[in-house]
Amino acid sequence: MAAAALDRGGGPAGARGRNARVAPTAHIESSILWDDVEVGEGAVLEECIVTDGAVVPDGARYRRAVLRAGAPLIVEPFD
Repeated sequence: MAAAALDRGGGPAGARGRNARVAPTAHIESSILWDDVEVGEGAVLEECIVTDGAVVPDGARYRRAVLRAGAPLIVEPFD
């Protein structure tokens, strides 16, 4: 994973991998996005890890989870 600062929605910075695409209306806080991730319009991610190639759909809301590529998206809560 290549990381760069990510600060969307006024939250603390996270990390963002190569070719990660984040919609302008997405809210991302304290999360890590690996390579080739897509985050859709209006999606909310708080304290998440989004693994390589995962696609977070428009309007999705996740907190404290690992999101893995799959059809549908595979979600594993931290707790």
